[in-house]
Amino acid sequence: MKFSKDLEYEKEHHLKLDLYQNDAKNKVKMSLIIIHGGGWFRGSKDSETELATKFVTLGYDVVVPDYRLAPPNFYPAPQEDINQAYQWTKSQFPTNEIAVLGTSVGGTMAVELAIKYGIPAVSLSGIFDLEKWIRKHQSVEPVLEALKSDDPEEQLKLNEQFYKGFILNYLGQNLDLLKKATPYYRVSSTTGPVFLLNSMDELAPVSGVLKMEKSLAKHGVLSWVHFLAGTRHGHSYALEVTASVDQFLKQKNG
Repeated sequence: MKFSKDLEYEKEHHLKLDLYQNDAKNKVKMSLIIIHGGGWFRGSKDSETELATKFVTLGYDVVVPDYRLAPPNFYPAPQEDINQAYQWTKSQFPTNEIAVLGTSVGGTMAVELAIKYGIPAVSLSGIFDLEKWIRKHQSVEPVLEALKSDDPEEQLKLNEQFYKGFILNYLGQNLDLLKKATPYYRVSSTTGPVFLLNSMDELAPVSGVLKMEKSLAKHGVLSWVHFLAGTRHGHSYALEVTASVDQFLKQKNG
């Protein structure tokens, strides 16, 4: 494996990415972009080293970008950065197919690439139920901190507060942006195939997966959906599902 750290992919804001290149005989003609999570307000590409290395062993070239965070970079700045990372990858690997995987809000941005560019996307606990969920939970007090409790009912309350908190933070508290930022409204027949994974009782509501899958089916877009038992979110189960993700990416047209 050849590893190149902190390659600049966007000049205006000096955004960097890490490149993991496969140089083995099992190399596939596919570049995989991995997008970290963190509620659009925290996180780093450095958290994805182990996951990226795993996909290199499966034959992929892997690109892991950083992106601007909110505040001060509110919607749609992080997504614009990820769009740029896609364009960089396309220019660097013109003969490779490109796919994308994201954890948590990285999953949201991965599906946004599928919608915009028609590439295959994998979402691990992506955030999809924005507008309708926020409208339905107006009494929930937003909190920008992921707190933990041993009481399941209390944990649900804490999850709802954090979920609302990081969504509103991403939008700069502008409720008028909720519908525009909700991905399933923009699915079309040209959207790329999507693999949605989610735990049943975690931070990301199952309702978002169901709404996204319904929209994909309505437009005739191939989708796989897999629910895991328990409460684990995104990155915490990523290494356990790499075989399923690899299968999807290599069989997505079937």
